[in-house]
Amino acid sequence: MQPARIGLDLDGTIALYGDVFHRCATTHFAMPAQVPVDKSAIRQWFLGSAAGHMAWTELQGLVYGPHMGSAKIAPGLTAFLRFCRAESIAISVISHKTQFAERGPRFDLHQSAWDWLGRQGLFDEGLVDRSRVFFEPDRDAKVARIAAEGCTAFVDDLEEVLTHESFPIDVERILYAPGRVESLSGKIKILSDWDRVKAFFQRRAQG
Repeated sequence: MQPARIGLDLDGTIALYGDVFHRCATTHFAMPAQVPVDKSAIRQWFLGSAAGHMAWTELQGLVYGPHMGSAKIAPGLTAFLRFCRAESIAISVISHKTQFAERGPRFDLHQSAWDWLGRQGLFDEGLVDRSRVFFEPDRDAKVARIAAEGCTAFVDDLEEVLTHESFPIDVERILYAPGRVESLSGKIKILSDWDRVKAFFQRRAQG
């Protein structure tokens, strides 16, 4: 039987940005404050504005670069990782993240992510192995890495990753979706927080 290895996305799954996107958008791009504090709503505003996709890309570079320090670790994530360690379930962190933003200041997004992960104490506690953290240049490479790592399950906040045409068919798909209605019946399991994700894998470990 294949040893369990759970792959985790980083941005929006481990690292939550709260109002960081909204604050950067209103401060640097004059986005109206009445746009909801929601990444999807902010993206829609940018794509509908004159600046369009280029400004949205630049905003992401600011958020994932110099402003990543404002991100918060997802509630319940540390407890989930401690459970995995106790059950000898290996962890891989696999993120779609270029080293530098396509537009805006030349800021090392990989180093920003490494620094943020280090500040959360995940390496010090041995909850995440540095050698099992990967930043891939595009979604195709991310999905290929999920397969190469031998993941038995993968948790992501983006459904389009889990439905990617090359996503390994034998890897369990978990959509981390705060605020969504939960579902365990479909091909993609929808769970609303890390406590629920932990409970899901606890049941698997016991059964």
